[in-house]
Amino acid sequence: MTNKTNSSTRQNKHRFNKYRGKRLKAVPETTRIVSDRVAKFPVRSFMLKSLDICRKDARLRMYRILETLIDAVDWSTLRIGVAKKEFLDPITYKAFMKRHERLHNETIPRSTWYRYIKKITDAGYLNSITARMSTSEGKVFNKPAYKWFTKKFMTELGFKKDWLSQQQEHALKSLKAKGLSNQWRVFKGHSARIAHSMAISLQTTLDYRYCEAEPFSNES
Repeated sequence: MTNKTNSSTRQNKHRFNKYRGKRLKAVPETTRIVSDRVAKFPVRSFMLKSLDICRKDARLRMYRILETLIDAVDWSTLRIGVAKKEFLDPITYKAFMKRHERLHNETIPRSTWYRYIKKITDAGYLNSITARMSTSEGKVFNKPAYKWFTKKFMTELGFKKDWLSQQQEHALKSLKAKGLSNQWRVFKGHSARIAHSMAISLQTTLDYRYCEAEPFSNES
């Protein structure tokens, strides 16, 4: 079963890189490093224990979903989105599901996607805050949620605090050189501004409170 899982992981990585194509060289080195580490999750039972997933097929699917999210991380902040000149634009889960299908050649039912996202969130690896908007007619709708990975996630993957600091510094320099922003987009409306402030406050508070755990060995 392990050999079969390893083979599936290698095939998935091949499809993932093939999809990136010419863009592969532009992918941040940190993204490749973290992606390669997450790729070991299906066969390493001691990785990301907070997810509490035992079945190999479920671990393989979780790895693919994590890789889809990781592909859109701003490493200077661990926030998820598209860096633009004015702001970091959040990405909807609907858009992520489409991206996942292109990256991994796998269509996931909406209910399944959100079940796995809940597992990641419950494990303390991912946080999100949604801004609810309302029109003048009283119709309520959601804007793309502010999403970010936590330091707990990175530490339980085995990355040291000093290494993370180096990656954040490098990513920040790269953003500045390209004239891009790592600050979340602020949507119009009072509730949207509150959600923006809450997201920043929560990320800062959780990162401050989190104590670095003992990472697993990087040895294969």
